[in-house]
Amino acid sequence: MKIRAVAFDLDNTIYDYDSAHKIAFDALTRYAGEKFHLSPEEFQAAHRAAMDEQLERAGRERAAIHNRLIRYQILLENLKKPYYLAYHMQNLYWGVFLRNMRPAPGVSIALKRGVGTNMTADYQYEKLTRLRIAHLFDFIVSSEEVQSEKPETKLFYYCMEKAGCSPFQCAFVGDSFRHDIKGALKADLIPIWYCPDFDLNNNNLNPGENLNNNLNNNLNNNAPENASWADTGRPAYIPNGVYLLRDFLDLPGLLETINENTSLENINPEDIILE
Repeated sequence: MKIRAVAFDLDNTIYDYDSAHKIAFDALTRYAGEKFHLSPEEFQAAHRAAMDEQLERAGRERAAIHNRLIRYQILLENLKKPYYLAYHMQNLYWGVFLRNMRPAPGVSIALKRGVGTNMTADYQYEKLTRLRIAHLFDFIVSSEEVQSEKPETKLFYYCMEKAGCSPFQCAFVGDSFRHDIKGALKADLIPIWYCPDFDLNNNNLNPGENLNNNLNNNLNNNAPENASWADTGRPAYIPNGVYLLRDFLDLPGLLETINENTSLENINPEDIILE
């Protein structure tokens, strides 16, 4: 069965979220220091408490957990500060963030079809517009639109529906094993794990070793204690049927490799790792 569509995660896949976030959060921390006389440590603690409270109110599977206006409102309420400053804090964060986004190297060459993303839709649209790549996609599915967060399967099913294809005809590219790869596996999409910093030689990865036995543990977020990156949801091994992508320039060749496989259920893990 040939791949007819590719859907991409957005944050930390199409562009470097972590770098832009660090710059924006540093700007927000400086604002809190000047306006509220909070040390960086005090602000980070208050921010974490606000995030936890936001998560408790909204639940884990709702896009509202990403809404920074609500998060900063809760933060200010906890600090006994004027709630309306949350609007300025949100605009400060996103203004700095959007100015400092950088697309992944080669992304403009490899992109096609769609985006499937956990987040409120408005800022995801803004990111695609600022990166000047929105026109490269035929569709977008946000967790706010479907009221369900990855790794739940609903978002992935809508990606297939909008792409007009069936399971195993749609690949999903994402950086998060827990959200993107786990969800794609559950929804019967072809999972492509985008991991540009993955070093095969320094992560104790033994392709093919105990993969089938460990797959269910990974899907339940219970990676073995010695698994590399367990705290970030990245396993120390690549389960059967998961393809590793280090560079978007390699994506066309990888898709050809996948299409050449006669059976997607009997893949040799040594054949699915791009060197």
